[in-house]
Amino acid sequence: MEKHEHLSLNPALREQLLKASASSIDRLLKEAHTTAGKKRNRVVNRISKSIPVRIFTEHERHSPGFMEMDLVAHCGRHLTGTFLWTLSLTDIASGWTECVALPARNVGLVIRAVDKVQKSLPFPLLGLDVDNGAEFINEALFEYCSARCIALTRSRPYRKNDQAGIEQKNGSVVRKLAEYGRPDGEPAVKAMNQMCMVNRLFINFFQPSFKLLDTQRIGGKTVRRHDAPKTPYNRLIELHALRSELRCHFDDIIHGLDPLKLLETIRLYQHQLARIAVGVAVNPLHHPAPSKPRHWRPRADPFADVWSEIECWLKDEPQLGSTELLLKLEDAYPGKFTEGHRRTRQRRLQEWRVRVVRELVYGTRTDGNILAEARK
Repeated sequence: MEKHEHLSLNPALREQLLKASASSIDRLLKEAHTTAGKKRNRVVNRISKSIPVRIFTEHERHSPGFMEMDLVAHCGRHLTGTFLWTLSLTDIASGWTECVALPARNVGLVIRAVDKVQKSLPFPLLGLDVDNGAEFINEALFEYCSARCIALTRSRPYRKNDQAGIEQKNGSVVRKLAEYGRPDGEPAVKAMNQMCMVNRLFINFFQPSFKLLDTQRIGGKTVRRHDAPKTPYNRLIELHALRSELRCHFDDIIHGLDPLKLLETIRLYQHQLARIAVGVAVNPLHHPAPSKPRHWRPRADPFADVWSEIECWLKDEPQLGSTELLLKLEDAYPGKFTEGHRRTRQRRLQEWRVRVVRELVYGTRTDGNILAEARK
């Protein structure tokens, strides 16, 4: 403010600056920019040395509260100009995920978002693991975490696999919500945050996911072992990370929620965000059904007569794949089914698995109307 007042008191200097070209101003400020850049690099190096590189320990794997954090840019096809950013955090032990939309990549906005998320978490925030971006490696975030006894760690530079948990959530949660459009402005921030609040309820209470338990190298093959799919809330219950009164509160919330209505609300916010976005349109999370759905088959279903028997096989051996199923059909019905039925067989098998999973997750409400709405 003082600089602007000083310029207003010197008309000659102001007129001289207005006549100067952009290249002349850049040349005059080159030395100042170089000095400021060197000073900033010294500060970043000092802070970076104070933040340890995270080692994935068993304690962090089984104790909720240690979260990975990253920023996702909704920049469309280029990084120039202004656009939305999403700050995403995921708990390593439970998979609990939080997202907050930011109007810009700014240290102060990141700290405010972390403070907001910390107050809404069902467990205490014990640690944050970040990448080496300037929005994270700075004095402000370092002092914020130190004052609240939050362990701030960082990954190795240019090693995205060090943050595999949050990188996976960036694709399966953030990009699935907003795709690769370029929303900008206050309405877009508001719509994005409202969508993230609804999606927070859906993914943490109703969306089960696998969790990697261990990885073994057997000869030339890598074998990964996963646990059974569970929601982040169920994992918190198994880890005994929720107090009894907090668990009762969350149970009451779950009983009052309908996952299909949550998905419908997410779709509405996605369409609203798509109207705001510039460039690539935002695709809805679940595409609506066509106005005139097709009710006929182009050819007769080859598995219509034997599908009840196939379902019995699948109930006894749900791990059966398309090839194993063909072998059983050839033994039971020689010459009736060939490799030419592969696509139909795979499609029917996939539909059966989706139906069974929906029954496990949402209960036995699998009537035609609900299934039709779920496919939207």
